[in-house]
Amino acid sequence: MNVSSWTPQGPFHFFGSNIPRLTSQQKRSGLIALAIISLVVTVYYTLSHYFKKTEPSGNPQIKAIALNAPQKSVIKPSYMTLPQPTSGVFPQKMAELEEEVDQRYQQAIETFSFEVLRHKVQEGLGDLLISPIAIFFLLSMIKGGIEPKDPLQKEFKDIVHLPTNSVELNLGAFHLIQKLKTSGLDIASLLYLNPEYCLNPYYQAQTSQHYESLVESGSSAEEVNAWAKTATHGQIPEVITQKDLDDFFLVLANAMHFKGEWDVPFDAQNTTLDSFIVPNMSVDSIRLVRVPTMHMTSQVQYFENEHCQAIDLLYRDKKMFSMRLILPKKMNDFSFIDGDCLQAISEGMQLQIVKISLPKFKIAQELDVLQMLRELGISDRLVKPDFSPLVDVTHFASKEALPRLKISKITQKSILACDEEGTEASTVTVAKMILESCLSSDKTYEKEIMFDRPFLATLMLDRKMPVMLSIVRNSEVV
Repeated sequence: MNVSSWTPQGPFHFFGSNIPRLTSQQKRSGLIALAIISLVVTVYYTLSHYFKKTEPSGNPQIKAIALNAPQKSVIKPSYMTLPQPTSGVFPQKMAELEEEVDQRYQQAIETFSFEVLRHKVQEGLGDLLISPIAIFFLLSMIKGGIEPKDPLQKEFKDIVHLPTNSVELNLGAFHLIQKLKTSGLDIASLLYLNPEYCLNPYYQAQTSQHYESLVESGSSAEEVNAWAKTATHGQIPEVITQKDLDDFFLVLANAMHFKGEWDVPFDAQNTTLDSFIVPNMSVDSIRLVRVPTMHMTSQVQYFENEHCQAIDLLYRDKKMFSMRLILPKKMNDFSFIDGDCLQAISEGMQLQIVKISLPKFKIAQELDVLQMLRELGISDRLVKPDFSPLVDVTHFASKEALPRLKISKITQKSILACDEEGTEASTVTVAKMILESCLSSDKTYEKEIMFDRPFLATLMLDRKMPVMLSIVRNSEVV
């Protein structure tokens, strides 16, 4: 070959002269395909980036309780936060998507809260104190530990309104928790594990990341109670007993604490002993009690219709919170309370100068959340769903060898105090998971017999001769 006579023949010349050149149309098609592939890879990387572990970002966390229990079975997670989308990669679109997720998640909590309120206000004549949002957060944590195909997942969606998509569930929870914390509400979560067992590392990482859960192992009720006392600033010093840890696998708990001073405080010198009407069991029967009552005339947000009057009292340094007080016009009649009513009150508020008389009060209550969920329509599947995603399967020979778990109780303790200076409130919601025998009572039987009515009892010889016989009609005799 004469080098001096060489002329370029395209980028593939040295690989053979028979390779055809690319046409302009082929070049354009290749560039378009390359651009599409790059776009898909970039979007995938951005979305998956939400689940990466990151180092502490300096956000506050309630002081951890020092535990003496063995730590070998617990993977200590770093404190994790969700990173922002990569700079320059559709930041506006990502922000819009996140906002939609947050709105749907918060709407789900509102819907659940309205249904819980409508259900509970009709019960009895006693005080009511409940935190639906705390229950929602706890059930969100439980949902993450249940097999996706378990029938309970549909009940969580239909009755509790939990998002079915795990990304929406976790991202919505994370953003709302951050919003509440920056607005002045203290939030903490705890996974307290029996040191004999191990959590699924993925489940542990997800709860640590999105619910800021402290993960500890041990078997002491004092340690759990010390955590609750710290998280509620001393308002709730006890949430479980040592007996609650018999045969336990895991205790899940979350705690909230709020303390705010009125934007316009009541003057303690104006507090007087006034009458308060207490309803009795009989509709027409009431009784009067004397209670310390605060008085103030101030410009506040006010609403009134044929059913009720309502005001909003604001807090000085926590502007995103307010105390809404609703007074029915008919004695002890809250039947009008529903989502539409509460929305109408929110939209109909107007600034008015109002003379206010408000009793000082402090309510402390314990709620059986498990029973309440059953009343709302959750089936007994909640007690024994498929918790296989919760347990570290690497420590067992197969999925069938995993310990069977059941929820034995879900309770909530709450305190709310209101005086001349402001409001202090705390709530701790606890779910206890216990170990179920591998010889489960769920075994399928061909027949079943239950001696719950009169029956014949016979003592036989050689399985053919009656030696003694009787008819049992009185269970007390048995």
